[in-house]
Amino acid sequence: MQEAIKEKVARLERSRLTEECDKLYRVSERKMADEGLSEEAALWPEY
Repeated sequence: MQEAIKEKVARLERSRLTEECDKLYRVSERKMADEGLSEEAALWPEY
C-alpha cells in the first residue's frame, strides 16, 4: 500500500514539473517573439 502511494506521488510530481516547464517555455517563447516584433513594427508602413 505504501509503495503504491509513493508511486502515485512520484507520478503527480513529474506531471506537475512538466506543467511548470511548459509555462516557462511559453513565457520565453513569447518574449522571443515580442523582441522581433518591436523591431519589425518600425519597418511597417503607416495605414
